[in-house]
Amino acid sequence: MHIVHTGQLKLPPGTQQAVPATEAVAASTAAAAATAEAAAAEAAAQEQQPEDGAEQLAQEEEGLLQPTQEEEMEEPEQPTQEQEAPEQTEAQEPPEQPINPAAVAQDQPAAENSGGPNDVDLRTTECMKLGVKYAEKLKKEGRSVYDNEWNRQFTSPISKGLPRAFLDFAQWSGTDKVTDHAYHYAYTRYLSHVRFTDLRMLEIGLGCDMGYGPGASLKLWHAFLPCAKISFVEYDRECAVKWKDSVKKEAGGKLYIGNFDMIVDDGSHDPGHQLATLTALWPTIEPGGIYVIEDLHNHFGRPLGDDDDPPAPISLYMQLIHFVNCRTGVFYLLHHSRKQWCRNEAQNSVFNDVIAVDCSPELCVMVKGGPAQLPEPDQEELEYEANLKKAEAAAAKGM
Repeated sequence: MHIVHTGQLKLPPGTQQAVPATEAVAASTAAAAATAEAAAAEAAAQEQQPEDGAEQLAQEEEGLLQPTQEEEMEEPEQPTQEQEAPEQTEAQEPPEQPINPAAVAQDQPAAENSGGPNDVDLRTTECMKLGVKYAEKLKKEGRSVYDNEWNRQFTSPISKGLPRAFLDFAQWSGTDKVTDHAYHYAYTRYLSHVRFTDLRMLEIGLGCDMGYGPGASLKLWHAFLPCAKISFVEYDRECAVKWKDSVKKEAGGKLYIGNFDMIVDDGSHDPGHQLATLTALWPTIEPGGIYVIEDLHNHFGRPLGDDDDPPAPISLYMQLIHFVNCRTGVFYLLHHSRKQWCRNEAQNSVFNDVIAVDCSPELCVMVKGGPAQLPEPDQEELEYEANLKKAEAAAAKGM
């Protein structure tokens, strides 16, 4: 629906202006009087006409004029153009349309925002065509597509109805993301709605130490995210040099520098490496983006994390689950000690902008938001902190 005018409506060219009802009634009264003089036999019938006309005139002045049954019956079967004009004018007047707020916000005409394809639509179409090209190329590798044990467990449509694209493309590519693992469940939920957009992503680990060879993930991502700007980092220098040319050919020979919408760590699988990489690269994630660490199975020996264990992502995830609950609208209800801990994390942690931690077998996703904005301490909390410091000082002095 195109909105082209929001002011006073004007009649279309060539449309006759409606005759005011008061003039129509006066003309009708004069005609009735002339008929009474010409035909004496009808004089009695016409004597009531002036009274009827006066009554109609009074009703019109109050906005209550309605045609009588006699008037409707007296209308000729084929009305003249002059008689049609008022009805045509009323029928052709376009109703007042609401203003499109999106068009106003973008400072663009409403007509441009309510119809044909825009740049976003055209880009989506381009990406879809490119995705078909990559998918057909991937399918020619001849690997079979099948359901896996993870999916067969679902009976609810909430999970059973998830799109299969990631699962199918991963199976065609030969990656272990959906064979030894079940990463399709998380990736499908986070990425299905942005498949045909210009995402910027980085994957750590080319797959040099995998039995199926390097590059399988790149083929998967090209089919699933055909317009994504994809970069890879490989810690095995010898493998990286060996496969550099083939990867450049597959990726178009481009290197993209962050910030990133998504980073995937599928590198050494060592907990220490994973945590160090996460700490270094987390600031490069765009707000609203995600950081994914795969292959967390090396943490199984210490699921709860002991004091003697080296730092690892699992321990960080447990801490972040507590921290995201600091970002609550009922912060004032927390105990003073909890408030103090929350403020310390918000002020000192590089991960103070995490808003969600989402884990499934051997994989966790961190979602980035904005830095936590916590309320300033109230008087009661300040007194609690002062007393706590006094107690700590007294205990240290006694030692």
